[in-house]
Parts: sequence; C-alpha cells; structure tokens
Amino acid sequence: MTKNSRGNTITPKSYPSFVKGTRRRTVRATADEQLSHRGLTDVYALTAAAHARVIRLMEEQGASFNGEGGQRHREALFHLVGAFSMLVYGKADGRWTADLALGCGKTTSAVAFIAALHHMGLPFSIGVASEKVEALCQLYRDLIAEGVPEDKIGLVHSYGYDPENAERIRRGEQARDGYASVPALKAAKANETAKLWASRPYLLMCHAKLLNRRTTDAQKELLNIFVDENGKVDSRSALIYDEGLVPMRHMALSWPLLHAQITGLRTRLADQADEEQNALMRPLLDHLAACERVIAEEWARQTRGESARILAMPSCEILDNEKEIEAAWSALDKLRLPLVSAFLTDSYRPLRISRAIQGVMTFSPLLPKSFKRIICLDASAPIKSLMRADATIKPWSYNGVPFNGRVVDYSNLTIVAHKEKSGRGSIEAQTEYGADRPVFKGAGKVIREMSPDEASILFTFKTNDTKYDPTEALKRTLTGYGVTLNSTVNVNGEQRPSKVFLRWGQQMNLSSFSYAKNVHLCGVIERSMWDVGGEYLGRVGDLLAQIEHQNDMKEHIFSEAAYAVHQALGRGSIRTVRDGKASPMKAHIWFREPELLKHILTDGPDAVLPDARWTILDDDMGELVEKLRAVLDVQTEPRISIKAWKAIAGVSTEIPQSTFQDARDEALDGSGWHVEGQWIVNREQVQE
Repeated sequence: MTKNSRGNTITPKSYPSFVKGTRRRTVRATADEQLSHRGLTDVYALTAAAHARVIRLMEEQGASFNGEGGQRHREALFHLVGAFSMLVYGKADGRWTADLALGCGKTTSAVAFIAALHHMGLPFSIGVASEKVEALCQLYRDLIAEGVPEDKIGLVHSYGYDPENAERIRRGEQARDGYASVPALKAAKANETAKLWASRPYLLMCHAKLLNRRTTDAQKELLNIFVDENGKVDSRSALIYDEGLVPMRHMALSWPLLHAQITGLRTRLADQADEEQNALMRPLLDHLAACERVIAEEWARQTRGESARILAMPSCEILDNEKEIEAAWSALDKLRLPLVSAFLTDSYRPLRISRAIQGVMTFSPLLPKSFKRIICLDASAPIKSLMRADATIKPWSYNGVPFNGRVVDYSNLTIVAHKEKSGRGSIEAQTEYGADRPVFKGAGKVIREMSPDEASILFTFKTNDTKYDPTEALKRTLTGYGVTLNSTVNVNGEQRPSKVFLRWGQQMNLSSFSYAKNVHLCGVIERSMWDVGGEYLGRVGDLLAQIEHQNDMKEHIFSEAAYAVHQALGRGSIRTVRDGKASPMKAHIWFREPELLKHILTDGPDAVLPDARWTILDDDMGELVEKLRAVLDVQTEPRISIKAWKAIAGVSTEIPQSTFQDARDEALDGSGWHVEGQWIVNREQVQE
C-alpha cells in the first residue's frame, strides 16, 4: 500500500475521477501507483480526511447520501475538497469557480477542510472570504466546534461587537447594523493588528476588506501574509471565496441622471443665501462644470456615430487643505446627491462614455496579484454571464475532468411566476403613491390561503434614500388580507417565526430559515444597463470593449436577475438535500419576464434548478374575466360545474381562490348566470 510523506498508509477506498485511467499504455497502474506517479499521494490523504469529515457534518445537519443521487452528491464533495487540497499543495494556480449546488455543503466543506488541516498537523494557511460578516462569525464557531483552537483563527472585520446578533437573525429579526456576534481580531496597539493576523493560519475576512477601494493594495497584501511559528514569512496557501468573485471594482452612472443632479446642485446653491457653504462648494461646482464640458463633447461625438474614446477628466486639485476637503465632502453628503459623490470619487480615473447605454463608466482591479490560488464557491456561477466574460476566472477542472456541482434534482420545487412589473421603481410607484399594489396584493391573496403550519420567507426591497420602506408597505398589505405576521411554527420542538421578511442584499450566506417551505419574491432586484455595462468592461479588462446597443447588456441584466432569484430561493427548504434531491418547496415570483427566468434557471443549457416545475401566470384580471366569459358565451347547457368552467377556460390551479372569485363575479355580472353551490346556472335557460 502507498504511504504518504508522514508515513500514514493510504487505502484505495474511493479515488477522485482525475486519478482514474492512465497514459501509461504498457502497464495498467493501480490507483495507488497513479497517485504516486502524479505526486498526489499527500493530496489524496488530505482529501480523504476532509471528505470523511464533511460527510459526517452534512449528515449531522440532516443530509443523506443514499442511492444514485446521494452518490453524485458524495462525489461532488470529494472533488471539491480535492480542489482545496490541490491548491494548498501547489498543484494548481489561478482563479477558479466551483458550482456546488445550493445547500450541498460549500461552506461546510471549507470547515471540514480547515479542521482536517489542523488535525493532520499540516503547515498550510488558508484565507476564507465571505460577503456577510455574520456568516464569518458562524464559520468561526463551526471551526471551534470541530476542534480548531481559537488562537489559530483570525476574524477580520470592522464591525462592533454584539453577541446577540446571531440570535436576532435566527429569530427572523433584523440584525443590528454594523455589529457582529464575534469580535474582530485586534491587537492592543492598532499598528500591531496586521502582525496578529499574519500569525493565524486560518484567517476569515469579509469581501469588503478585499474589494474596498479605500483599502490600499499594501493593506490587502497583509491579509495574504502568514508567518509560521518559526518566523518564516510566506503567502497564504489558498483563498476560499464564498460566493460571487468580483476581482475588480467598477463605477457606472447614468449620464442623464448625473447631469440632472449636478444641475440640481447648482440651482440649490444659487437659491440659498448660505455664503459660507457656497464658497465651500464653488470649487467643486467649477470642477463638475469642466467635467460636464468634456462629457458633453464626447456625447456629441457618439451621437454623430463616432467610436468611444478613453477620457481624462480635468484635475480636481482645487481645495487648499485636508480640512477644506473634508468639509466639502460633508456638505455634499448632507445634500444627498449620491451620483455626484460617486462621480467625484472616481473622476481622477480614465473614464468611458457609452451613449448606447447612457453610462459614465470606469473600473479598477482590487485583488492584488499575490493572491495566486483562489477558488470561488458559487452555486450560481453557471448562469452568471458576467463571470463567463472574465477570462481570468475558470471553472475548476483537473486532468481534463471538470468539476460538476449541479448534482441536485429539483423536481420537488414548484415555482409560480406571476408576470408583473416588479422592479424597485415599479414597486415604489405602486405603494408609495397609493396605486393598486398588484404585487403586494397578489402576495396577500396567496399567503392568506396557505396552511398555518407552513412558514414563508418574503423578499422585497430595502428602504431607499427617501426613507420609504417597502417592507412595511408589504406588511400593511398582508395585514389587510387577514394575514397574522407574528405567528410561529413548530420546528423540531421549537417555535420559529412563520413569516420571515428579508430584503434584497440578504439573499446569500443565510441558512437560518431552511425550515420555510414557501418563498415569495415580492419584486425582483434588477441592475441597470449602465451598471452591468460598467462591470462588463471591468470583467473583460477593456474600457473600450464593444457596447453598441442596449440589447448588448440585456443578457447580463436578466442573468443577474436570475442569479438574485436563485440565491433567494436557496434560503428556503430546497437547501436541505437528501439523497441528491431537494426538499419540497413552493415559490411565488413576481417578475416582468418570467419566461426568461424559467429558461435561465431550469430549461437552458446552464440550468441550476433542473427539473423544477413552473407555472407562469398573467395576473391581468381583465384577461381572466374574458376567458371565463368566453366559455359562458358558447354554453348550451343551463348548468355547468365551477370546476368544469375553470378547466374549459384554462384557469390555472395556482391562481389564488380569492382572485378567481373576483374574476368569477365580474364575468357573471349581467350575463344571466349565477352561482348555486358548486355550479353556475343560467336563469333564462332554466326558465325555458
């Protein structure tokens, strides 16, 4: 039998597929010999140990691995921790993605792998980056539960400490902004904190620390340094990036909207008699005016059909000292002009204008080159067209065998998609100004008819700058439909909230509500064409990359919407996977183009929710009424059952009963027909 470098015997229980087969045609090598021949003996030992640990952890969380589906899931986990092992042993470099499906154990694999490193006494150091600080806090607790000492783990964030935050999230309450349930690792002296980070082999950091434009490259490099107990300084062996690797930052603004804000600022300052503030802001206005002239000239060029150019804005060296600069920025913030502030922040960079998508755009790389081995764990990676445009990021594969994390059967997932305008602008127009609120009313009708024993997660938008709160508007609408908001359901003997309200931005790194068998997306977040255009330029690394028409960005806009929907659905019960099959769940989605969502998520070549069952409804009451009346117009019998009437009219069983009843009453009005129990009867024909 083969032994690894530490003298431990390796048993050939199940080898990863990348060691099967051989190029040695004269001798059929055993799996052990192949491992040794390729220098993978130690890699396999670490992989096997981490795999055994992740299977145990997943089973403790309720997963099972029986049958063909369970075996696919088991093998995907083996290949994932195998990828981690290959990276730390230096068998692969670069930036990679692994698309393990929702709830299949991406973060748990990271926990198991780090625990295996510790318990095997291996000298490797790992960085783990996550978007949500509280997700890192949970990772910290999970590592300690697996026997990793606290003094080997570093947690890097800028939040305050509130130990109750984790429990708030678990109860379905809003977390306290700016606070974390585990304190950040800090030295007594601020200038020694980086040294403390470097001493911890397992460093947990939030995305913002890596991607924040205010963090210098030198500061980011400190996150990638590890100093072992002998004083040897080296880069970390690998970085595990949990969800959504974006290695650059982009700025993208609508030029018409930016121009309107600049004009508004100019008018506001002219109308007020605050000489001190006017004097403070005048240099900024002069700079903005100079920039406007450059942009207007380029806009005119492109209107004449000329190609885009890279632009340099005039210098903004117009304030005398730091105190004046700080005062000017403070005054600008109080005026609540976010587009102006964003433009001024990046106006020193090379810019590009695209008249086709109305954008002012630039980008800058944010991940230092010293991060040579990165693997991004992202279940949505296959459907993210912007990530596919990035040639620096590749799907994980080794020896010609690609990683396939799409191992879940979603036939237990029912999706009812309501064709309705549901972007932020539409939702705010419907609710803030007292319009009909079709999305929120639709949610009220659906939830009113649900079993009280089932929990629901409801997504809508964050509060915007006007302090209007869509979540509160949704709650008021639900209350008006008789829905009890503070009820609970029994989950393994514990009472948990039956109505969980989440906002877009909370659709990732959250597993506290996997007991919810219903998810309602009351509006879907969509990115603007100039925003995805700016990221596209950054992904391809070329400010002058071709953008000729608005349709050039359409694929990316819908891809990003599908990505948000996929992640939001993954907060519910489908994230519990048993034997390769997602647990039952029902989702209601209000979106303007549900057919496109269905294609991207379920029917297309890169589907991430294969086998999900969709029903697409047009919630237009007028259309439903016309269908019902059309059946009545051709009826020759004096009586017809309501069930048969609905079937002949093609009324979906997914339409809420209250919606059907409203349409029924309108269709019957003045028709000569009326309801008698489970039938409708034509009075005139009965009398004859």
